[in-house]
Amino acid sequence: MKTIEELEVFLSERVSEKAEKIKECKENIQKSDQEIEKANAYLLDAESKETPNAYQTAKDALWSASNAKEFYTKQLEKLKNSSLLTGQERQEAGDILKGYLLKTNREQYQEAAGLMDQLQAISDRSNEFATKCENLSDLIGYPLPRVDYARAFYAQVVELVPMYPLITESKGE
Repeated sequence: MKTIEELEVFLSERVSEKAEKIKECKENIQKSDQEIEKANAYLLDAESKETPNAYQTAKDALWSASNAKEFYTKQLEKLKNSSLLTGQERQEAGDILKGYLLKTNREQYQEAAGLMDQLQAISDRSNEFATKCENLSDLIGYPLPRVDYARAFYAQVVELVPMYPLITESKGE
């Protein structure tokens, strides 16, 4: 396992294996329950016939079925509580996941930094446009309606976001 895709496949296989083992244990418990029912019926029949050998055989079958059910029940609990990975596998998987996370995070910040540059350019053009309109308005003496410019969006929504410094720092990476 070296890539996130390999990790996903590996974990998916482990989950499937565990689920299959749990299913198998549940089926065996169900079979054991059926064997217990049969053994109990056989035991009642042996009691009514009053034959010690048949009674002993029925008791042995009941004992075997009960022990099998107990065994599979313990196996099921053990499976449910067991980890998918060993300590070393967990460490390796964690390292892969951490590396993928950091790499992807860095790429996303760099992508966001590029978008920030585009937003900054739009804000600058908006500022130039607003200044030009205000100057022309003053020259002709015509009051302009209140308009929210993209420069305000950039200053108020983009620059004030707590992640902004981190994104802008990523431009150099």
